[in-house]
Order: sequence, then C-alpha cells, then structure tokens
Amino acid sequence: MPLFITNDSEAEKLHVLYSQSVRCFTLYSVLYGAVFCALLLLPSCQSAVRFSSSAKGISSSTSGIVSSSRVKSRASSTSVSTAPNNASSTPLNVWQHGIMESAERWLGTPYRYGAMGRDGTDCSGFVMRVYEEQGIAVPRSTKDQFVSGTWIDAADLLVGDLLFFNTNGTGVSHVGIYVGNDSIIHASSKSGVVRQSFSDTYLAKTFMGARRILREGAD
Repeated sequence: MPLFITNDSEAEKLHVLYSQSVRCFTLYSVLYGAVFCALLLLPSCQSAVRFSSSAKGISSSTSGIVSSSRVKSRASSTSVSTAPNNASSTPLNVWQHGIMESAERWLGTPYRYGAMGRDGTDCSGFVMRVYEEQGIAVPRSTKDQFVSGTWIDAADLLVGDLLFFNTNGTGVSHVGIYVGNDSIIHASSKSGVVRQSFSDTYLAKTFMGARRILREGAD
C-alpha cells in the first residue's frame, strides 16, 4: 500500500529513521568485513608466530651450547696445566718400560716398615728395589731420594718419575713411582704395593713434589 505523507513533521521523522538505518547497515557491513578478513588471516599469523618462536628457541639453544662448550674448554685447559702428563701417545724408552714392568711385578707385596723384600717392603725400599732391578742406584731413605735427580713439575710427569708426599705432617714421608694415566704404584702402609689414582686420593692433598731419576729420552 502506498505511503502517504500528510505533513512536514512526518516527512522529517521518516528522513531521520532512514538515515539511522543506513548508518547501522554501513557499520554492520564494516564490522562484518573486518571479522571475515581476520578469520582469513589468522592461520598465517599463527604460523608466523610459531615460526618466530621456533627460531628464537633454536637461537637460544645454540647459544647455550656454544656457551657451555666455551666453559668446558676453559675448564679443560685449566686441568691440563695442573694435572699430570697423561699422554698415552708418548713413547716409553727402554728404562721407562723396565721401571714400569718391575713396579708391576711388586704389586700385592705386603707392607713392612724397614723392609725391602718380596715378603714385605716399605715405600722407599720398594722404590730402591725397582730401580735396582733396572741397574739404577737410588738412596735407601725417602728423604735422600727426595733430593736425588732433578725437580719435575706435576704437569710434566713421565713414567718412572718419583712422587713424594707429606703423609704425617712432618715433611717428606712417602714416595711412589708414577706409571702414567694419572696412576702411581707405591707401598701403602694399609694395602701393601698397589696401583692408585694420583689426583683423586689423599695423595694429591699431601703431594710435595716430583723427582726424575731417569733422563728424559734415555735409551
């Protein structure tokens, strides 16, 4: 049915109502379009976020590994400067072979103070007999052995060097033979002649110095 406007007041009301309807429709269209675009772009945005997070994770992890490696490298270089020479590739000369073999043959010999035989020996007697078996004369007492040969730094130890210890708090009181790979063979008062780690025992805490009786490179 046709719409008849009877006066100016009704026309003005109708115009206002029409204008409000147009504005509402326009606003609704804009909002709908924005939501639709956002739904289309959301997957790619999420992928970008995931990629960015993954990249940051890889970067962080990698930097952590590098940092850890640097720390380990510094720790390794520090230990090398203070630990015994453990290079297994260093060839042994004839005297060193002889000293090691002789020392190993004494393993298991019981400890006996003042003795130096297969039925019992003390630390300095053991050292004296091992060297004697290779035709090398060394003094009988630990204190006299301590001033024989030449001083050697702990980082430069070679097979056959003598290691000295202050085990009773009164000065040099114990001696053993370095046999490589951070090991020493000595006559322990508790266990007899044994092979023992040098760095990880009470020996490291009481270590006083090292002497080399054999000449380096002697053949």
